Amino acid sequence: MKKGRKNENIDDYIENFTSDDDDIYSNSSKQPNFENIYSNTSKKKNIFKNFRFSVKSKKIIINSFVLLTSISFIISGGVLFYINAVIDSVNYDDLKTEPSSQVNQSEEKLDPITLDASGSTLLSDPQVLNILFVGTDKREGEENGRSDTLILLSLDNRHKKIKLSSFLRDMWVKIPNSQHDKLNNAYSYGGANLAIKTIENNFRIKIDRYVSVDFSSFIKIVEILGGITINLEKNECKYINKFSREDPKHNLEISNGEKKLTPKQTLCYVRDRTNNKTNSSNTMFGDDFARALRQRIFLKKVLTDVKSSNITTILSILRKIGPETKTNLRKNEILKLTTNILKYFSFPLEEYFVPQHDEYVDQFERGMAVLYIKDFKKTKYKLAKFIYEDTIK
Repeated sequence: MKKGRKNENIDDYIENFTSDDDDIYSNSSKQPNFENIYSNTSKKKNIFKNFRFSVKSKKIIINSFVLLTSISFIISGGVLFYINAVIDSVNYDDLKTEPSSQVNQSEEKLDPITLDASGSTLLSDPQVLNILFVGTDKREGEENGRSDTLILLSLDNRHKKIKLSSFLRDMWVKIPNSQHDKLNNAYSYGGANLAIKTIENNFRIKIDRYVSVDFSSFIKIVEILGGITINLEKNECKYINKFSREDPKHNLEISNGEKKLTPKQTLCYVRDRTNNKTNSSNTMFGDDFARALRQRIFLKKVLTDVKSSNITTILSILRKIGPETKTNLRKNEILKLTTNILKYFSFPLEEYFVPQHDEYVDQFERGMAVLYIKDFKKTKYKLAKFIYEDTIK
């Protein structure tokens, strides 16, 4: 594993998922023996003596060929145009994060490294792509909104896994060029740039790219997928039934058990802060964990449903949420990720959250209830071990 490696794009990383086809022409000795039908003049004449076309027939054949070729080009061009239109609908950010996730074509193992809890070098692996997913809850008049969801998506090509690391919003962290504050306030103060720097500076993990999506976009994903099926507790049903009534179109009572949620009900579910064990939404009873857990459950359900979908459905999702999505992924990177997405989804999914239950204490800071990490060095090490596994000592 290398520290602080910088690269300008992630093309090689994405291409590493695609294996080269075998060269079926590599052995010339296997070529079949064909009879040379042109070995003498008489055979050549006999071949064509029965193929006599009138001028009219020739024109029909030529016109049919031209027509079929034109249709093929039109269809291919239309598909490419549609894909480009979908990709162009995304809001692109020129934020340069100097991605380190340049995966080589070789699969050699990198030497293990020791996590430097106090150093300034960020940890990275050329075969792990780290994308920060920011779920915002933007209200009218706000420029950036609040980052209610901060999940690091790690595409680990070394171990063939997809990993989700949730950063709890109420963590008490040092914000660069500012004071200590809740983690979610970093996005409110300085958008994606400050949120990335805050996570990198506090946890020493290199973030290659980011994607931010407003909560309202979740509804559009659920609409395309035809609903999301989730196993509900009684307290969750109570919360969903209460707040989904705000929309007359979704005034449906639900009970506990495995239920298919409407888009409005799904939005209520991912916003629910109630702890099922304590029946409380008070921060000091761990509501941040409860909400983060529901958001990870939702994302897992979406990923599972998309796994069984076709490329048309995937493009429909991108087209719907594109205008409300902001990212510093480049267009060619999105195209390659999209065309290979079904292959990525064959990887098993693993989850983690920061901090773990034994790594923090509930505390009040400046009148705010926060999660105070007891040992940052230990927390950083365990996160790095989850993301990079055996490349960390």
